[in-house]
Amino acid sequence: MHGEIGGEIAAAPIIDAVDWVDSLADDVHPDDHDHTMNLADPGPTGPRFPRDARAGLAGPAHPHAHGPGADPTGPIGPNRPKPPHKRLTPPAAPEKLPPVDPDQRQRARLPIAPDRPPPPRATTPPERCGPDDRFHDYVLAEYAPVAPALGKLRALNLLVESFALAGLEREGLALLTAVRTGLGPYRTVWGVKRHHDTGELGWELYFYDFQRAHADLTIPRIAAMLAPHLQLAGDEPRPLPWHMFSVEFGPEQLRARAPASLDLYIDMRSYKSEAGTLRFENIYTFHEARPQIEEILHRLRACVHFDPQRDALNKLMPPQLFNCHKICVANKRHTDALYFSRISGSALRRFLADHHWPEPLQAFMVHHADALGHLLWDVGVDFQRRDGLATPIKSGFYGSF
Repeated sequence: MHGEIGGEIAAAPIIDAVDWVDSLADDVHPDDHDHTMNLADPGPTGPRFPRDARAGLAGPAHPHAHGPGADPTGPIGPNRPKPPHKRLTPPAAPEKLPPVDPDQRQRARLPIAPDRPPPPRATTPPERCGPDDRFHDYVLAEYAPVAPALGKLRALNLLVESFALAGLEREGLALLTAVRTGLGPYRTVWGVKRHHDTGELGWELYFYDFQRAHADLTIPRIAAMLAPHLQLAGDEPRPLPWHMFSVEFGPEQLRARAPASLDLYIDMRSYKSEAGTLRFENIYTFHEARPQIEEILHRLRACVHFDPQRDALNKLMPPQLFNCHKICVANKRHTDALYFSRISGSALRRFLADHHWPEPLQAFMVHHADALGHLLWDVGVDFQRRDGLATPIKSGFYGSF
């Protein structure tokens, strides 16, 4: 997850966009019909994909299809032969059932208990939106809520639920309170990560200042703010032109103040700061999902962990995620990654299910769907080549407070 800095990428349509769209159609979930692209519907920049290209995939008309040149005597033609008349036989008499026990009949009349949501793991009362709440995506860009927000749940509640699930609700809340008290509201992006190999959860806080206009947002100040709760493993070795930095930590760091990693983001690159040195971590680019699909596919084909001849693109970029604001493609030291900004709540629910997130977090999203329906979310997947296939090994979702 990274700052939104664009880059000029040569558009090499090596993976055919039309073929890819057809592959998406094979994986559309019934719940996603409102979130998939309508190829025949021209978007704000015109038709999303060439109509003639899709027509060329259809091939010649089937000999039994309706329309000009169709076979009128075929199995669905207007002059098709009628099937022979079949004599109907009366159904057999129903088997006589034994008399019903009166006690059983009475029990059957009892009302069915409604499906009650499981209790949340967090014991802290949930935070709700006020009239002045603001909403930001994972690069701290503001967006308008998609439904009335007053009185609804804040995205922060899902973060607190993840702390509680890890048995660290008190520690996590203390950390969030320190940041929000020190910086003020609506200035911090958070991420929850799941490592697929171990199932362990981790977290990351992101601090943005694209124009370097906020004198109160410095790495030493954030380090002092976090010091009672987290110890940073690195610092800024000299003044650098970063536009954001992040602090990543897991249960051990939050529980025992073990050193937490510090990442610096400069232009389209990120570096991990350790003991006064900077280690290159990744490079990334942002693209508008539909207008820049060719650039996205070109970037993806250049990923060393993706093989267009063997890997199913619609598994890494399913339709409910493609229907987003922007897509980020990242190349990291040991993985490649895709990020999707401003997806719907239903898309996040399916994302959590597809990547086998803990059931309590999935249940929280499902049972509070209406109370969270005003929000948009951001997600990311790190994938690595394993057994000859691009395999997701880490996933995450993002919000802000």
